[in-house]
Amino acid sequence: VGGLIWIGLVCWRPSSPFDVGWARQLLLFSPLILVPLVVDLAERRDDTSVIRRLLGLANWLQLPAAVALVVAVEVLAQGSVAAAACTLPWLLVTGLLGLVGLLRAWRRGGMPWPELAVDAGLVFLPIGGGWALLHVLGEQPLGFKPVIVLLTAIHFHYAGLVLPVITGLSGRRLPGGFSNLVAGGVTIGVPLVAAGITSTQLGGPPAVETLSAWMTAAAAIGTSVLLLRLVRTGGVPLASKVLWTVSAVSL
Repeated sequence: VGGLIWIGLVCWRPSSPFDVGWARQLLLFSPLILVPLVVDLAERRDDTSVIRRLLGLANWLQLPAAVALVVAVEVLAQGSVAAAACTLPWLLVTGLLGLVGLLRAWRRGGMPWPELAVDAGLVFLPIGGGWALLHVLGEQPLGFKPVIVLLTAIHFHYAGLVLPVITGLSGRRLPGGFSNLVAGGVTIGVPLVAAGITSTQLGGPPAVETLSAWMTAAAAIGTSVLLLRLVRTGGVPLASKVLWTVSAVSL
């Protein structure tokens, strides 16, 4: 259903890849399609009853909250009370998922790195929800340009959620030192990029932003290597091998 809504949105308001409108549609692609898929992949058999209830509530709210976010971003006026109200349900969903990630990490004591990466992806997501709200409100914290506010929301819905979860799940299938290194790099690198951009905005040395971006990019390349290694494992359906290869090469 989310996929159909997103396709309808793109057909209704076609945008050039070089236009801010396309960035808004990329943001909405995650709540409508990626988040429910990733959360489903990140479920664990040993989750407590509390975590299962939180996940159940988040799953129940996900689609209506995502649709409300579409209305806030694409229909209502930026900065309006109605737009902000329509964004709050999505902020609630991301908050529930972030709480799940925190509870899992606390129960397990953090490590190992691949499992922590999966939890971190859920923890980072509410940051994306918060920046989506700031975008809808038209706020410019610390003097960031409006497009940077939007891109930060996108960052934590993709690099913040999808990348750590996929890295962690890959490391779970391929345990070892390399998987731990990649999962650790992704988990640390994603917030470091945001911190580096903020540091530069506040007048700090640009090297912080540069190094954090390099670190995250290197870790993401490591994730692509894990995906290509997964393609060579036995018992993997052909469709998975093809899609993992496409994903690895794209990354």
